[in-house]
Amino acid sequence: MFTKKRILLSALLLSLIVLCSVVYWFAMQNKWLIADYHKQNEMSVEQDKFEEMFLNIQSAESAVRGFAGSGNPRFIAGFPKFIDSIRSNFRQLQKFQDINHSSLDPVLFSTLGKLVKEKIEFTQQVKQLCEKNDFAAAISLISTEKGLLLTDSILSLHQAANALMLHSLGQSKRTFNLENNKYYQIAYWVIITSLLFIAVVVYLLSREIKRVEHISKELMLQKEHLGITLKSIGEGLITTGNDGKIIYMNPAAELLTGWTNREAKNKPLQFVYDVINEETGLPFDNIVNQIIQKGKPVELENHTILRSKNNGNKIISNNGSPLMDLDGNVLGAVLIFNDITERKKNEEKIKKAIERYEILSRATSDTIWDWDILDDSILYNDSITHMFGYKKAEIENGATWWKNNLHPDDYENISVVLEDAFKNGSQTIHFEYRYRCADHAYKNILDRAFIVYDAAGVPIRMIGAMQDITKEKEHERHVAIAITEAQEKERRELGMELHDNVNQLLGASLLYMGVAIKSGNVGKEENQLLKNCVDYINEAINELRNLSHRLTPYIKEEISLKNIIEILIEPIQKAKLFEITLQVDAFENDVVDSDMQTNLYRIVQEQLTNILKHAQASKVKILVRLTKKLIKLHVTDNGKGFDMLTSKDGIGLENIKRRAEMFSGKCKLKSSPGNGCELMVELPLKTVSLKSAEKMRLAANVSS
Repeated sequence: MFTKKRILLSALLLSLIVLCSVVYWFAMQNKWLIADYHKQNEMSVEQDKFEEMFLNIQSAESAVRGFAGSGNPRFIAGFPKFIDSIRSNFRQLQKFQDINHSSLDPVLFSTLGKLVKEKIEFTQQVKQLCEKNDFAAAISLISTEKGLLLTDSILSLHQAANALMLHSLGQSKRTFNLENNKYYQIAYWVIITSLLFIAVVVYLLSREIKRVEHISKELMLQKEHLGITLKSIGEGLITTGNDGKIIYMNPAAELLTGWTNREAKNKPLQFVYDVINEETGLPFDNIVNQIIQKGKPVELENHTILRSKNNGNKIISNNGSPLMDLDGNVLGAVLIFNDITERKKNEEKIKKAIERYEILSRATSDTIWDWDILDDSILYNDSITHMFGYKKAEIENGATWWKNNLHPDDYENISVVLEDAFKNGSQTIHFEYRYRCADHAYKNILDRAFIVYDAAGVPIRMIGAMQDITKEKEHERHVAIAITEAQEKERRELGMELHDNVNQLLGASLLYMGVAIKSGNVGKEENQLLKNCVDYINEAINELRNLSHRLTPYIKEEISLKNIIEILIEPIQKAKLFEITLQVDAFENDVVDSDMQTNLYRIVQEQLTNILKHAQASKVKILVRLTKKLIKLHVTDNGKGFDMLTSKDGIGLENIKRRAEMFSGKCKLKSSPGNGCELMVELPLKTVSLKSAEKMRLAANVSS
């Protein structure tokens, strides 16, 4: 940033120097041109004087010739004036010749000078004769050949000299104009270029200044934000120079040390930051020197006690880092420390609690765990190795390891339970789930935990106990199987009683009434009453037959699952209560034992009963599929549905769930208002091969 600014300023200064140099050079050239211009003016003046001299000579010659022709002295009355003018012009001519001898013809001007001098002497002689009144001698002198030819010779040389002077003057003017134009063009382009360059540099410099101002504003904002941040953070922060003297302390550091920033400024660090070893009670070595010597962040001992100025002793965690400039030079140090007195006390309490739990776990065989939510780490007691078969090296302390061993079907439910507990601030929680063992089998676990919150109500720790309830769950399943078997047995016996006894009695009554009607020994009215009784008995027989079929479905291992479901839905289809679509995949040639058939039959029967009572549906679809590992049952309807969050499970749904769990399966229900209902049941194939004899044995064991 500053380098670019210096470059632009240097360029601007250089441009100004160039511009000033050009102006100076132009001024010097202009001075020479002005001198040359004055020289041209002098030459023009000399040329005019040269013409004046020639005119004076001509005038003198005319006067002489007028005097010679007329003898009248009046013609030569102005001789003195002519002679003085000619002399003056002659001296000017000699001076001009001396100055411009390089550009003029010296022979020509020398000859012309001699002739003019002779002319002056000749005219002077005529003047002297006239002054003596010797006019005859004067006229005689004028009439001589010398007197007549002298003026003509001067005239001839004058024309040549005048042409030479005019040529020299014109050439000088042309040279002056060319040089003048050249210098003006050079100066013009150099000045324009310099001004443009200066304008560009000024523009770039202004942009750079604006950018620097913008950066300065951002730095000021960052400085303000940093100041606010340093004042707002809960950890104490102290910065020092290389000499170990304090430069700045934030409010948290003021509170922890008992010193204000103003009081502590420029004081040695150890005077304000008075720390000793918690275990030995000895003061620490100069912390700033440690940081500066290492030149990298230093993690200081956590067994540190800060002796505050007026607030007593505090246990702190602290670390330090060097402050460096852009070149990597160490300027000082920054210390960050935090009061962990309460945390230490809590850790001590937790340590004692864990010790108690360890003693308790030896008696109960429960796995005691301690989850640090902030660090996302879990500690277990030794019972976890016995409960799940893992080696200590295989057990990870991260919460991710625990989550990864949860049964996939239980993970979502556990997450919801934990989230609700944290949200509601619950202190105790319990839940059941399946947990994977080292041999990849799953155990049923009952987990009870206590949740610890900080002052802001944020959960920071959970301590709980995992109890293996696999045997209890298996026992419950066996009891459920025995109960179901007993129920099915009771239903079969009731159905057989209705079919074999009650139906037989009704059949006999129907036979006797038929005989009475045919005998003709009764009256017309009595005959009609007997016929009505026959109708009622027939209706009762049909109802008893249907009831008997529902109580005791015609299930044998030789009949396919599809057939028994078709028998179940046949009355509903005949009554046209709603449209039923049945799809049974991969069961056409498969035989399922009678226990599984009965179980699936009862589940479908229970769900159809629920649909008849509550759904107000017009279409129902039943889908049964067989995979390599599962039997999957889906029952869907297009009824009115219900809100699963506000509705509680009824007896029918509880029966369905119980029957699914009996065969180690699972049941899931999906519904919402206006969108019907979907029942999904999955039963693992490894449980469907249990025969009735084994179930009866289990039931007998439970009852005994």
